[in-house]
Amino acid sequence: MHKAWNVLEIFEIIATFAGGGKLANVVSLALTCHDFTEPSLNIIWHTLPDIAPLIMCMPSDLWETERIWVSFEYFTMIKFRRSLVESDWERFDYYAPRVKELGEHPEEYHQPRRMALHPNVYRDLVPRRHPARLLQQLRNLIWKWPYDGFAPKDPNFCPRGEFITFALLFINPRLARLRIFYGDLRSNESLPPMTALLLQLPISCPNLEILRLHDLNPGQGLSQPLSQSLMGLHSLRSLTICTPLSDEAWFHLAGLPALEKVFANLQLVNGALPCIPLNPAPFRALSQVDLTASLDPSLPLLKSLRESPIVHISIILPTPPTRRDICRFIDILTGSERWRNTLNIIDISPSPTNTAEAQGALSPLQPLFVLKQVTVFRWDWPSFRPLNDGDLGELAQSWPKLRVLSMGYGEVDCTLQGACATLRGLVPLARHCPKLYCLRIPLIVKASDTIGLQVVAKKSRDRRNLLISCEEWRFCDQSNQELRTVAKFLRVAFGDVKLTMQRRTRLSFEMTHRSRTVYEFLNKF
Repeated sequence: MHKAWNVLEIFEIIATFAGGGKLANVVSLALTCHDFTEPSLNIIWHTLPDIAPLIMCMPSDLWETERIWVSFEYFTMIKFRRSLVESDWERFDYYAPRVKELGEHPEEYHQPRRMALHPNVYRDLVPRRHPARLLQQLRNLIWKWPYDGFAPKDPNFCPRGEFITFALLFINPRLARLRIFYGDLRSNESLPPMTALLLQLPISCPNLEILRLHDLNPGQGLSQPLSQSLMGLHSLRSLTICTPLSDEAWFHLAGLPALEKVFANLQLVNGALPCIPLNPAPFRALSQVDLTASLDPSLPLLKSLRESPIVHISIILPTPPTRRDICRFIDILTGSERWRNTLNIIDISPSPTNTAEAQGALSPLQPLFVLKQVTVFRWDWPSFRPLNDGDLGELAQSWPKLRVLSMGYGEVDCTLQGACATLRGLVPLARHCPKLYCLRIPLIVKASDTIGLQVVAKKSRDRRNLLISCEEWRFCDQSNQELRTVAKFLRVAFGDVKLTMQRRTRLSFEMTHRSRTVYEFLNKF
């Protein structure tokens, strides 16, 4: 139990020494401690990883702990010794209204919790308490399966499908944020519980604002209940799904006045996403859209967003786009007058499992220069022609707020003069993009290109931490003196510079050695 809960023992010690025989002092101290205790308890109980702390506040003869060996480590399993009676709920009901958030986000770094509730604890709670009374003030629920490593025949094991049903214990009208992780429902036996949960959401928590359903498979089986559920939710601000939706559900989402973010992993989608009519304006508040889908079926939906105040577009492509798809996508980006003044982030990358090359000829980047607010441009497909020095100069003047520029090309022929940027092309970036902190582009590196360049040395207050990926650089120099000149140019132009190779590279050992030499010279300046 949390040490701060021993407040009565602490108070007795303080009162003994602070009273000094004067009752008024003790009364003042008692009032002060009361004012301190309530907000302190509210903070202590605000966020819980699960309901184990609440169970441990119930009578000690009700529950017990058992150490069990699971996957090469010990777990503490909490179990009930006997059946629940009404008097067992007194301390539970005292602390439960203070709980506003329940569950741990799996992406947050923390020490692994080696404590779990036996499934029978949840099973005993189901028939005895109405969800609205269990955690009355709960606003945020993160629900994930905690029995990784347990064997299915282990008496402490709980099937995924059954564990989903336990989430209904905490669904209440005040719930605003619901996240379900690790819901890999591979068997048909798991579909009915998840379906029941989805259909219950509009009834039990109609004011839900954030709904995130991660890794729900098989997606097709949940398409109809999820679509039906979403059509009953009218306050959504953020939605994360990996299940295909009906056209009716998409039309409903388009009309929501507060929907700001959509994250959709739709690799299983058959056919194109719907094109929502622009009149009346759909997705009027949408600012961020993240898709995991092929570019071609995504285009109708993206076209529907042209009147939305989009700030961030991110797409993970499971299949390589064609030249035609890229041209259509560029037309959508540049055809929206609104996006020219709102769009900040364009992030297009292949899925980690896809190593295929893009199809068709490369497109020019210049049409995108009409987007004046770009701060992040990451396109890790070799879809655009390599930027030359002139292109970089135009880019720097068009995107002065640029922070990240990352463009993947694979192999670049360094013998093609004028077809690829050189060190000279970096000068406009140093002059016009003061907030640039990440750069990855193909570059032909020659010390002789720095001769005669007018580069103003950065003052100490203007020095930045610029991360440059050199995996697609082609060094034309060999001597240490020439490589030292390259390092000095980078230091003068950009201030603090760090060279990296973030991805697997095809560079020869000799090229890698040269980049390492430049890296060492940078550290010496």
